[in-house]
Amino acid sequence: SAEESHLPEEISKCRVMIVDDHPDAADVLTQLLAIDGHETRSVADGLAALKIAREFVPQVALLDIGLPGMDGYELADRLRHEFPNMYLVAISGYQLERRRRETSAFEEHLIKPIKLQQLSRLLAQFDC
Repeated sequence: SAEESHLPEEISKCRVMIVDDHPDAADVLTQLLAIDGHETRSVADGLAALKIAREFVPQVALLDIGLPGMDGYELADRLRHEFPNMYLVAISGYQLERRRRETSAFEEHLIKPIKLQQLSRLLAQFDC
């Protein structure tokens, strides 16, 4: 029912940037985040992400690792440099190599397909 889907007012909403070159994947993430009431922007590559980040100033960025041109690791490093407090989440269709994961700018790594419960739990820890 409509009443069950109403979210309590005290749940904090975040500004979330989604960077994924697969439109279907980006759309799914956007829809999952919208269910929880978060504000989102979605882009398909690193340069667009840097431009949007400067305008939108997201609190959380979900970055696909396998982006064309600038990959997710390089994008994370550049975002970390400009936005030291942004929470960076790597998204990958495969398990990431541990050493690369431990030395990257990402706080969190999620494996596709991402579930709403995973995203909700992740974003619930922020006081956005």
